[in-house]
Amino acid sequence: LAVSPMGEILNTPTFGLCIHVVVELDEPVDIFFSDAKKTISELLLSQSPRFSSVPIMKDNGVVQWKETEVNVDDHVFVPQFPPHLTSYDEYVEEYVSNMLLRKLSPSRPLWEFHFLNYKTTNGEAIMIVNVHHMLGDGASLVALARAYSTRPSHNPTLSQTLISSTSHHTELPAQVHKIRSLDTTWFGFD
Repeated sequence: LAVSPMGEILNTPTFGLCIHVVVELDEPVDIFFSDAKKTISELLLSQSPRFSSVPIMKDNGVVQWKETEVNVDDHVFVPQFPPHLTSYDEYVEEYVSNMLLRKLSPSRPLWEFHFLNYKTTNGEAIMIVNVHHMLGDGASLVALARAYSTRPSHNPTLSQTLISSTSHHTELPAQVHKIRSLDTTWFGFD
């Protein structure tokens, strides 16, 4: 599958662009961490080929997507900060700042999830999604996230579910429903 012309531009060394999404959570990450990794493996990778592909340049100069094996552990990060602090705001800010300056490795698919299981002023934990713009724009990534989630139409008060490739519904952990705020920023020029 060929990379779009805009994707090729976004992948140049002088113009690297990532989408960073910071989600503040009302519950600690460790409660649903294994479910999150399972969801990434079962849904994101199986139904979104670009998330399991790397861009490569062919001999003729055309950039194409090449499917590759994905080890989710290479894309999911859980940093360790000093224990027993009452607030980790400064550590989280420094971590996010450093992450924004770092380029994604071209040797593996161009996305990452960072789970910071530390209390800040605004939440009990933080989830950061770092996705290269080659995989899609903000609107298409939001559409992708919405496509994997739904509320039963017969009763909108029921919990949100994820749609699996086998059309069975998997209930999301309760903590996912308690997302307090979503701060999406589009920056990261290299």
